[in-house]
Amino acid sequence: MDQELSRRGFLKGSVLAGAGAAAAAALAGPAGMLAGCSPRVAGSGGSGSGIGLLVSPGGIPYAVHEADVVVVGGGMAGLNAARVASDRGSSVVLVDKGPAGHSGNSGVLWGQTYVTAEKTSDDGVTGTQFLTIDCMGILDQEQARNVVRAQVEGQPRRAIELAGNMLQRGDDAKVVGIDDGGVTATHNALYKQTAQMLIKRGIPYYEHMMMLDILLDDAGAAAGVVAISLADGSAHVFRGKKTILCTGGYHWATGKTGGSPESTGEGHYALLKRGHAFKDMEFPQYDFCGIHPFGWRPDTQKDAIDIAVTLPVNGDIHRRMCNKDKQNYTAAFFADPSLQSIAAFQGALITTAKELFQGKGTPGDGTNNGILFDLRGINDEPSHQSYPSYKGLLKFSSANLGYEYPDYLECVANEYSSAGVPVQDPETCEHEIPGLYTVFVALSAMSSMWNWGQSYLAAKDASARAQSKEVVPAFSPDDVDVVLKRAYGLLEKDAAGTVRSTEVHRRIQRAFYRGQDFMKDETGMRAMLAELERIQSEDLPLMACVDKSRAFNRDWKMALEAEGMLYCSLATVHAALARKESRSPFFRKDYPKMDNANYLCCLWTSLGKDGRWKVEKRAIVDTVMPRSEIMKVLDDSNPKYDISVPNQYL
Repeated sequence: MDQELSRRGFLKGSVLAGAGAAAAAALAGPAGMLAGCSPRVAGSGGSGSGIGLLVSPGGIPYAVHEADVVVVGGGMAGLNAARVASDRGSSVVLVDKGPAGHSGNSGVLWGQTYVTAEKTSDDGVTGTQFLTIDCMGILDQEQARNVVRAQVEGQPRRAIELAGNMLQRGDDAKVVGIDDGGVTATHNALYKQTAQMLIKRGIPYYEHMMMLDILLDDAGAAAGVVAISLADGSAHVFRGKKTILCTGGYHWATGKTGGSPESTGEGHYALLKRGHAFKDMEFPQYDFCGIHPFGWRPDTQKDAIDIAVTLPVNGDIHRRMCNKDKQNYTAAFFADPSLQSIAAFQGALITTAKELFQGKGTPGDGTNNGILFDLRGINDEPSHQSYPSYKGLLKFSSANLGYEYPDYLECVANEYSSAGVPVQDPETCEHEIPGLYTVFVALSAMSSMWNWGQSYLAAKDASARAQSKEVVPAFSPDDVDVVLKRAYGLLEKDAAGTVRSTEVHRRIQRAFYRGQDFMKDETGMRAMLAELERIQSEDLPLMACVDKSRAFNRDWKMALEAEGMLYCSLATVHAALARKESRSPFFRKDYPKMDNANYLCCLWTSLGKDGRWKVEKRAIVDTVMPRSEIMKVLDDSNPKYDISVPNQYL
């Protein structure tokens, strides 16, 4: 068997089933079922989805699946990429860590506030300018322009409705949301409808299937991914001519997030550990979460909240944000004519940082990091922008939980998502690794625009090139063996005298939210770095699973996620230490001013071959809105951007 499955024995053509009955018997053993033939699949059929059974050189059985395009991730980006590639004639297989239709951030929220630029008609100029200011100048404008063009071409609203989603409409029959100008917002776009559409089409949709690593051929091109079924513990290789990673962010590592528990950074980890650089790792993405009456108590390590209510700060909601004295602090900022071009999202965050810097926050978690939301009369507001979502959330949580909301709800910032984008072709999102496309969460409050636009660009290019390529890239059985031995080794390791994987998970999260909270400083970040390095050197080698089951084993899942979360956290803190300024949504108490001269740039973070992290400055791409124009709008001499200067009140 070892001779038949030599290092490059699996070269090209269709899936080989040469392992035959021996592989089938092996698959039947460990999982207690014929796991390779019975993966947990939502839907079946579709061309190129056949399964072959193989055994690694180390004796581990695994199933092999083949398609033109392999899509990893079942959130908004992954669902859209699979749809676009299929529409363009490619065979597709979708690998989803979570449950079909309820995965990723869109799945957790069940409804996405979708921002689109599809109504623009100036070749992406207006949309790019908007995104540039929304990102406080830190943007690859060429990529942004392509994202806007993709929206105009792809018409996301139409695609969402064709999937069977009934968008919210007002009495005038118009979609509820911001619907004037080039950039518009649509609320409650339910991406579970898109998942159902893909399943009905017969696209192979493997839910509860966790990607462990990417596979490369001899030339260094992408050949697919290795995965583990969280449902039954079986091993799988998904082999494709092109691979699209839509694995989302890593914000579950932050410990304080309303985002998806699937977002633990598998895609980031696969590239970071290979030395590939990521930009913008220091930038979080914030909403505010209702925590009443006690808030987060991380210092007692209870890690619990009472009632969590996500209240995004976009639109008119900022006028309901108050300090501990129940005083709104945003109105003067937005009344300033020089700041009219600043998105409400960033303005609300900047003014909140000012209040916390001045000690005017509520206790929150005991460190002056909370604010109050004024809920009085909210049900009387016109149903525009985000208000329909707020009203529904308050109504149903009250009815179902018996919770009576106060007039002022205490909130703390929670990272609903992260950032971090590798080197990409701005037109196609193809990575430095040929044949690999990366659709991660970009730095922008308009993350839905980015994710949809990038996934459209990636799937369009991947599908076209896959159909012109006859040979599926080779993969190495030895590489598969290494990945699977590590995965099963975590499960089989003796748990006596070790650190439980669930505790390693929580220690990473505690380190993160103590060092990378809404307000940061050098001391806290250095403590975070020291704890992460301790976890890496002491806890990870001792990590084991108490639960030895292969079926929906939480211990095992968290053990598989831990090192990826750690790498993402380390990259974040190194990037954050290097950015010595405050630029929304990144705030440092020890560097309260925005510094365009030194930090209107991208920071690229990577892991060297010597095991040391490095951070490099690189210029922004300002092909649409020149740097000189950005600096006029984002004038760092304006005290409005200095968080040490108090807010004015109207």
